[in-house]
Amino acid sequence: MKLFKRGAKRNAIAQGSHSEPCTDSQASFILEPILTPSAGIDGTEGTPDLALAQLTTLPTVDLPQLDFETDATRTAHFNSPSNFDRNLEPVEFIDSFANLPINQDQWFDSGVFTVGESGEVSIDFLFDGGGFQGELAIFRLDGMEDLKPGSDAFIHEAAQRALSHSTLGHVVVSDLTDAARFSGSFAWEGDFNSGDYKGVQTFQMRRGDRLGFMLVPNNTVQAVFDHPCEDGMRPLFSMSTANPDDHFQAGQIAAVTGDGNTFVFEDLRLDGTSDRDYNDVVFQVRGATGDAALLDNVIDPDKDWRNADMGKALITYAESYVNPELQQIVVVDVPQESQPLIGIIDTGFAANHPDIDYSRLILGQDRIGNDDDPLLQPGEAGEHGTHVLGIIGATQDNGIGIDGANDDAPIWLGRTVGSGQWAASLIEFVDAAKASGQPNAVLNLSFDLAQINPDGSITTRFEFTPAEVVAIEYARQHNVLIVAGAGNDGSGISALGAASRKFDNVITVGSAEALGRANYSSYGSELDILAPGGTSSDPVLSLVSDGTGTMSGTSVATAKVTGAISQVWAANPSLSYLQVIEILKSSARDLAVPNWDAETGAGLLNVAAAISLAKVTLGQDVM
Repeated sequence: MKLFKRGAKRNAIAQGSHSEPCTDSQASFILEPILTPSAGIDGTEGTPDLALAQLTTLPTVDLPQLDFETDATRTAHFNSPSNFDRNLEPVEFIDSFANLPINQDQWFDSGVFTVGESGEVSIDFLFDGGGFQGELAIFRLDGMEDLKPGSDAFIHEAAQRALSHSTLGHVVVSDLTDAARFSGSFAWEGDFNSGDYKGVQTFQMRRGDRLGFMLVPNNTVQAVFDHPCEDGMRPLFSMSTANPDDHFQAGQIAAVTGDGNTFVFEDLRLDGTSDRDYNDVVFQVRGATGDAALLDNVIDPDKDWRNADMGKALITYAESYVNPELQQIVVVDVPQESQPLIGIIDTGFAANHPDIDYSRLILGQDRIGNDDDPLLQPGEAGEHGTHVLGIIGATQDNGIGIDGANDDAPIWLGRTVGSGQWAASLIEFVDAAKASGQPNAVLNLSFDLAQINPDGSITTRFEFTPAEVVAIEYARQHNVLIVAGAGNDGSGISALGAASRKFDNVITVGSAEALGRANYSSYGSELDILAPGGTSSDPVLSLVSDGTGTMSGTSVATAKVTGAISQVWAANPSLSYLQVIEILKSSARDLAVPNWDAETGAGLLNVAAAISLAKVTLGQDVM
């Protein structure tokens, strides 16, 4: 490797050093044409035997049984069934609406939720900040209007409904066995999270019904049902009334963001020994809307957790469901020695762009021009690589071009796409990362794999050559994280994007449009996460040649995820690549159906939440 030094790159094509395309059966190509002059198909890969021969310094790696995650384990992780099957005492439910003295306007003042059109209510347990191990439940209020709030009969009926696991109610969180999405602590208390996170849990209710939430702070709903009259068995409710004697108090539940989306239960009565820190049971509600006291108005200012890193992660995660556009570039101010090394293998990069700090660049080989300088002069077909480089590393706040995700980290560049030697370039980057002294390394691969058929047509390639397998495993064994695009076919993911199924150091990125998958973005069981990739009518601005240009596609989305990973690792260099991937996925805004799905992966990238979560995550080595 070498550091950049000034001087124009000769025109390799004019000098005759550019290899002529061949007609072998394997090929790679960039994931989309840039909307300014650029290259198209990026050349050929050669047959598997030739591809092996290209790697003259093929490293020796052990190829273990690569079986890190399957559809079954992924689905089980995010969609575990509720474990609240109960043997219930046969008690009749109050479920007749006729001739009841209903006065809905005066019964409860707040804390009542209304089920939406789908009839499905989803609960995501976000954070466990309370030392108690209790249960959170929902129950239908309709049909209970003739019961006095706070009475033994009311409590008994609420518990009975919650235990029914029917449209009358459900136990939605059991703190003893259920972990929250985010795990961490605040300065004044420890980490109370335990058990396994079960993902977003969805429960069938009836559209239009009114719901109440019930928290049993340090016991079970079953115990409340069995002994509703005993001291210490009284649950806490989301609903409030104007009558202080029934203990249905405004503020027992508080709205975190004020938009009917995320709430927190204080697990001790407000008229008792409550510390008013409002972080005991933080949860998100989907499919039902409700109101509650604003957190601003009830929290103890001395225990306001929202400005701590863990609190910022929770807030930015919750706010992304209200305004996804809040996801902006976040500056992580750390010295360069704490930054990861970023690698980009692409079509070439502008040699003299005013928005690029060339002192941060490390130049790898140009395997198209057959020299050691991947930088190009205007018109030398490097627009795609320059666009990707700009999204990741353009200089911030200089009034030129755009602001890149990370303008502090060192960046290694390799010009390879079109040469048939991307695997050799990957090995070169891993060696550069080992020699760099940087604590971590992440590589951006914004291209796809294809095969050239005997009739000259080009189709997606779904198998690796042996050399490509060796290169990716070499990267894995040296803790290099690879960010791969899902592709722009709008269908199945090719071999490169599909590598995340077999190699746990690969994260596969698709493109989002608004709050869903962009139509062109490929999808499948290999997909991990989405990021904004633009569309033909609304492309993404970045750098080209010596100015700016636009592009759309999964190359754009991939570059945004690479930039986010570099920021996460800068915020906490002790994290393993497995933790970095998990942080990005757990902090992503869920899209479409709850939890992971083949069209949207774990959801939409949330940079701010991921960085805050990284800061409070204890680093671990890859096992």
